[in-house]
Amino acid sequence: MNTQFQNALKNSNTGAPPVWFMRQAGRYHNHYQKLKEKYTFMQLCKQPELAAEVTLGPIMDFDFDVAIIFSDLLFPLEAMGLGLTYDPGPILAVHLNDENIKNVRTDGYLEKLSFQKEALKACRQILPANKSLIGFVGGPWTLFLYATEVEEYFARKHARPWPPLGAATATATSWHPNR
Repeated sequence: MNTQFQNALKNSNTGAPPVWFMRQAGRYHNHYQKLKEKYTFMQLCKQPELAAEVTLGPIMDFDFDVAIIFSDLLFPLEAMGLGLTYDPGPILAVHLNDENIKNVRTDGYLEKLSFQKEALKACRQILPANKSLIGFVGGPWTLFLYATEVEEYFARKHARPWPPLGAATATATSWHPNR
């Protein structure tokens, strides 16, 4: 683990903060663009070796202190049965409403996201020991808004959260990849 990152987590000021950037592996990066010529976004996220390769591109090119696993925040919704494609941005096959909320599934949830755990393992194996690795996830509110279509949610006369989706997204965002 990167010492500067470890010290930052302990709230210990050492005079220099660790460096990483959100979306550090992505559209702007030549390394990513070359991989995108051969693979779809979904392949880059769901094939652990490819996700690790995308994740490490910025570390190798810019020597950042922390790698951010390459993934997408909407995969929990896919794992709950909402269907997810990219063309080029995310498209859910199902948007939740009062009638279909009962169809949200969390059974087998961790298994459906195991590609992320495997990507973390693959990345850690090839990431230099002096670099840290972090992940990310969409929070329950973000997932809720994507799942219900933001405009539809706010257009409701009496907008209210749906307890089943709240529970499902809270479960979805609280698992730890070492489980």
